[in-house]
Amino acid sequence: MPIRQRAHLISNEFSNRYHLQSRVKQVNRYCNTRKDRLVNLGLSFATNFLVRVGRQVTEGLDVVRRYLQNPRCMPETYEDYLSIIEREAVKDGYGEFRLAREEFHNNTGVFEDGEPWFETRMKMFMDWYLLERIGHSGMTPLEMYLSMYGDTLGPEAVAQMALLAATLRSTFRIVTIQGNTLLLDDLAGGGQWRVVGSTSVIGLERDDLIGVRVVLFGGQLMMSPSTTVLHPREAREDIRNIIARARTERMPNRELVDHLDKMRLKLDRYSNVRIQHIYRYPGDTRL
Repeated sequence: MPIRQRAHLISNEFSNRYHLQSRVKQVNRYCNTRKDRLVNLGLSFATNFLVRVGRQVTEGLDVVRRYLQNPRCMPETYEDYLSIIEREAVKDGYGEFRLAREEFHNNTGVFEDGEPWFETRMKMFMDWYLLERIGHSGMTPLEMYLSMYGDTLGPEAVAQMALLAATLRSTFRIVTIQGNTLLLDDLAGGGQWRVVGSTSVIGLERDDLIGVRVVLFGGQLMMSPSTTVLHPREAREDIRNIIARARTERMPNRELVDHLDKMRLKLDRYSNVRIQHIYRYPGDTRL
């Protein structure tokens, strides 16, 4: 199936709910006007590459080496794409990065290096920062990258990057699990999604409530790797009550999901506190 048709079909799965018609048009425009050539970014990847929280990231350097060995190759994995976007986002400094992390801490809870949940929370932050957060430019880092380098990319890379903008983080109930494929019921926004997981499905069971980001990659819906927040089974009734009240009071879905992620982090940090004292509606101080 041609990449333009595949991109259109995948995007339609989200378009009605998340207003992605403009994304589809962008993909089609790029695919119609550019020749079918592979990405060639050359030695630009050799300088000022990924630095995360003040230290070089090994996986980012692996991407550099692959590009230097074969500068006409395509990014292979979801992580490769994020690494490329991240390099560009921080090349002029970390001012915007620090503001974004402060905002993320305020929304979902503070986490620090060395804590057991640091890697998961950091990956949650990077997904949000690169794919979803609108910066001072009025665009996300992903959109900024496309606007700057779209002319140098082949249609497949452009189509994939545009599809990454069709991203959704929500709180889901697992309806079924078959191998690494899950049917997820979106408790915050409504609807069901059949997605592919990875090692992140290990330990998950039917009816578990999870917070996770769903992305469009490689022609399928997938769970963003290593970003799954598993809510305790004992909190299911409290979570359903929070969601019901949020709908009544018309709380934005993004705020609701952030609040639930924040409650899970609070439970991780204060494991001796009773669950019903943690999983509560924002501002509810009743004991």
